[in-house]
Amino acid sequence: MEFRERHSWDVDPSQARALQEALAAEVDASTPLGPWETVAAADVSFNNTDSR
Repeated sequence: MEFRERHSWDVDPSQARALQEALAAEVDASTPLGPWETVAAADVSFNNTDSR
């Protein structure tokens, strides 16, 4: 799956809030989803100065 970069996240908090609101307006929640088979997620962080 390919993704295109739609925007930069190099913004201040007020710009980030406005961006989140604009993106939320693009979500189509009117069409019901079919049955789900698999759901997966990952939340990963990396700190270059931590030796752990």
